[in-house]
Amino acid sequence: MRKASRPSSAQPSSRVGRKITLFVLFSVILMWCGVKLYNPATFPIRSVSIIDGQSYVDHPSLRESISPFLNQGMVRLKVESLEKSLLALPWIESVNIQRQWPDKLVIAITEQKPGAHWDKTELISTEGKIFSPKSVPSTLKDLPWLYGADNNAPDIWTGYQNMSSVIAPLGLKIVAINLSPSDTWEIELNNGIPIVLGKDEVIPRLKRFVQIYPKIFDNNPNAVEYIDLRYNNGLAVKWKGKE
Repeated sequence: MRKASRPSSAQPSSRVGRKITLFVLFSVILMWCGVKLYNPATFPIRSVSIIDGQSYVDHPSLRESISPFLNQGMVRLKVESLEKSLLALPWIESVNIQRQWPDKLVIAITEQKPGAHWDKTELISTEGKIFSPKSVPSTLKDLPWLYGADNNAPDIWTGYQNMSSVIAPLGLKIVAINLSPSDTWEIELNNGIPIVLGKDEVIPRLKRFVQIYPKIFDNNPNAVEYIDLRYNNGLAVKWKGKE
C-alpha cells in the first residue's frame, strides 16, 4: 500500500518570496518618488504673481518676505508660514496663496483701507484696526486725526463715523476727535471750532448743535474759541477775546 505524498511547500514559499520582493520594490520606488518630489529642483518656483488692488504695500518688503520661501519648491512650500510672514507687513490685511502648477505662485493681497490718522504716527483702518506703516503717504494727509487709548480704537472709529453723519447736513467735517482718559468726547470741525461733547448722550447733543448752528455760528465761526455741549438743554460758548 502506497503512502499519500505530502504537498510540496516550495510553491507557497515562492509566492511569499515574490510578495516580499514586490513589497520591497514598491517601497523603494515610493521612497524614490518621495525624495524626487520633495527635491526643490524637481518642481522649482520659477515665477511669482502678486495681485494687489492698491499701491500702499512696500514692494521691497514684499520681496524680502517672499524670497526665503522660493527655494523650498512647489511641493515643499510652507504656505501657512509664507502667509504669516506677509501678514506681518503693516499694510497687509489678508493674503491668499495658490500654487499654479508646474512652477507658478499666485499671491493675492488685500491691503488695509486707511480711514484716519491714529495718534501721531499710526493709522486706523476702516475696520477700526490700528496699524503702523513705516511712513504715511502724502495722499493721506487729509484724513481726520483720531486720539485715545488703543483699546478704544474701534469705538472711536465708530463714533467718528456716527458723528460725521450728524454733522454732514451743515456741510462741515470732523477733522479731529479725541476720547480722553475720563471718557470725554471732544471734536474739532474743519472750520476750526472745537466742541466738548462730554461722556453721555453724545449724538443727541450733537444733533442739538446742528439745529442751533445756523442761527448763531454760521456767519461768524472764526469768533468761536470753543463750544461746550455738556448741558441737558443748551450749550455754552467761549468767544475769542471775551471772558
